Amino acid sequence: MDQTFRHGYGSCSHHDALLCEKRPNEIVSGRYGRLNPSFVKVTEQDSVFRDPRDLYTGNRDHAPHSHPPVALCLFVRTVVIVTPYILMLCVTLPWFHSGLDSSTPLVISLPDWLIAYEKTLKETIYRTNEEMMAVAVEISRLNVEHKSGGPFGCAIFERDLSTNTCRIFSVGANRVMPLHNSSLHGEMTALQFAERKLQHFSLKTEKDSPKEYVMCTSCEPCAQCLGGTLWAGPAEMICGASKDDAEAIGFNEGPVFPESYVSLEENGIKVTKGVLQKEAAAILNQYAETGTIYNS
Repeated sequence: MDQTFRHGYGSCSHHDALLCEKRPNEIVSGRYGRLNPSFVKVTEQDSVFRDPRDLYTGNRDHAPHSHPPVALCLFVRTVVIVTPYILMLCVTLPWFHSGLDSSTPLVISLPDWLIAYEKTLKETIYRTNEEMMAVAVEISRLNVEHKSGGPFGCAIFERDLSTNTCRIFSVGANRVMPLHNSSLHGEMTALQFAERKLQHFSLKTEKDSPKEYVMCTSCEPCAQCLGGTLWAGPAEMICGASKDDAEAIGFNEGPVFPESYVSLEENGIKVTKGVLQKEAAAILNQYAETGTIYNS
């Protein structure tokens, strides 16, 4: 009975192989094709290790072999396919950044468009509250348009007391969500950049100083920003939209009371409300249509 040598790619019979050995000078037709008698000489002992395809091709390079396990092949193929996706996830998932600790510098930045906008204001002279508030409202509008934070803008002006005119000193926009920092409201960023510019922790000036600082915010401050304003000590705070306007679209302004403003006045900070309120409130309502209310 013929013994058949089987392989993953084909098979040949023991009868065909022995036939080649008996007739070495002829091309013998085996049942699976034309065999090469100059190469094939199969014995019972080594035939199970020989690649049966060599019986037909005359290939002398094939060494006795066996295929790697199927499970290993599947594992390698899976690793090759999946690895690029794992690397992409490592870059984008928040948990990949969990290595950040207190030794990592904290960076507070303004968006590029705001830095460019501030430069356009450098030579402008401001004489009225409305002119200054228009800058804060425009910052809030652009922040919404550029999707670089919440709908709140702030501008701090340096007032020349001898002429009662003002020039831009620093600007700020809400950066809570882009920088993952709950403290970066418009007022807080403007105050921090102003104090850095002064190289001092306060905007308070001496009684005989020829200048003072005025903070214009597109919306009445939340509880945090009221505290920040108190400690920073500008000479005046001018507000656009009201606390009620902000809360009407879902923002939580915290424990802010009429007494809060009394405290500011008692500490030498003049408070003016409702300047361009309608225009400032319109920006809040615009943001409510598409933006995220992050502290509702």
